[in-house]
Formats: sequence, structure tokens, C-alpha cells
Amino acid sequence: MNGAAVALMGIDGSGKSTLSGALGEALREAGYRVVTADWQDNLRQPDALPSISYEQMCAEYWRLLFAGMQVAGERLDRRIPRVFGPEMVSSSFVDVPPGATVEGARPSGLLGSAMVEFLMDYMLQSDIVVPARLRGDIALSDGFGFKSMAKKLMLTREVALRHGGLPDEVLVTLLDFARSAYASSYLQPDIGIFLDVDPATSYARIVRRGGGVGLTEDLRLAGRTGRESYLELQSLLAEEYAARADAWGWHVIRAGERAPDDVAREGVGLVLDLLSVRNR
Repeated sequence: MNGAAVALMGIDGSGKSTLSGALGEALREAGYRVVTADWQDNLRQPDALPSISYEQMCAEYWRLLFAGMQVAGERLDRRIPRVFGPEMVSSSFVDVPPGATVEGARPSGLLGSAMVEFLMDYMLQSDIVVPARLRGDIALSDGFGFKSMAKKLMLTREVALRHGGLPDEVLVTLLDFARSAYASSYLQPDIGIFLDVDPATSYARIVRRGGGVGLTEDLRLAGRTGRESYLELQSLLAEEYAARADAWGWHVIRAGERAPDDVAREGVGLVLDLLSVRNR
């Protein structure tokens, strides 16, 4: 079997994790070896490469993301340990309740976290994705790196518009850079799938699932929270992701109001068919 990289992209709550889980199970049942192409998941592996560099970059990613932020007068970045720990593969170790007022977000910190994550994507490609392809494995990512970088840059812009600190032209230039970098043949997957979901639908899913949106899922860091804040940010992201998917020739699954499991079945069938064609 030929190796391949498969990546998913979509707004928060679009069903990426559901589709990724269904894909991993279906691909293994079909006889493929599947590798998770995700830097956070890679950190959970004892033989992650290069482990110490990944760990320290992960710690600095969170420290930069939370730089200056305060909840009830407590600095969130001071909750980040100086040395990496296994709990740091998820932001849940910094407990920020849904709806809590967060003050002091810094454009420089958000921008720095985006650039660290971009560097980790390149390392992941070199250390995980490329070797998996060469072995004939499937490298599966439930969140193409551009998705997160574009969101961080848009959040940085909104925070900078409120607090100052970064000229808008700098952020426009960096978003253009991200578009170009992730369009490169090195970072592009063999099979890309964009999940096209209405932000109002994804908002309802997230609220039902967890009671409220996450810290970077709306414009809370720029002082605006709630449903309209979520819809504003996610609508901008949906437009950007759709434009990139079209430019890159990705496959689009129009989810509408269908349940994530139904969308996942369509996605599994699509990927298995495409891999079958690649292996003829």
C-alpha cells in the first residue's frame, strides 16, 4: 500500500474529531497502519522526536498563549510550569471556566504562540508525516495546521484593535505568509477534507457538549463573549478555510445540520475510495 497524509480542516465544533476517530478505526480495519499526525498526541509517545525540543516548545506555546491573561486577578501564565509535564498536552490543565472574564490578553503572546505552533508543524512533518508516508502508513491529522494558525492571527488582530501593540499590516502580512506556507507541497496532505458547517450549528453542538465555548473559540480575549461573539469569529474563519480549501483543491463535505456521525460516514467512504484509487 502507498503511504498518504490525510488532513481535516473546519471551524470549532464542525465534527473533525468525530470524523478522525471514525477514519482511524475504518482505516485500521481495512489493513492500513495509521499514525496520528498531531504534535500534542506525539508528545504522549515515549519515543517522540525530538522529545525534549517538543516538550519545551509545548511549554512555551502555552506560556505565550496565556501571557498576561488574568482571571479574577490571577495571572494564568504563572500556572504554566517551567518544565514540561504530561498534563500539558491539553489546555485543560489551565482551568478557565466557560464564560469567565479574561483580561490582559497580549497580542504579542498570541502571535508568539502561533509562530511556535507553526515551527512545531514543520518538525512534525519532518519527523512523523514524511517517514509515515515512506513506510506506506497513513498519517492522519484531525486539525490541519493552517486552521489553528489562522485563528490565532485573527484573534491577535482583534486583541490588537482593542489594546494596540501590533500594526494591522503586520498581521495581514503574516496571514498571507501562512496561506503561502501551508499551500506548499511539503505541508499539503495527499487528501484534504474541509468540513463545511454553519457556525450557528457548531455553536449549538459545543454548548450541548460542554456548556460553553472555549477560551479561543470566540472573541472573549478581545472583550466580547457569548453567541454573537462566537458567530463573528467562526464566520470569519469559515470563510477563510473555505477559500483555502478551494485554492488547494481539497474535498468539501457540506455537513449542513446533519449529525457528526452521519458526516463521518460520508468522510470515511470518501477517504477509502480515494486511497483505493491511489493504490491501483
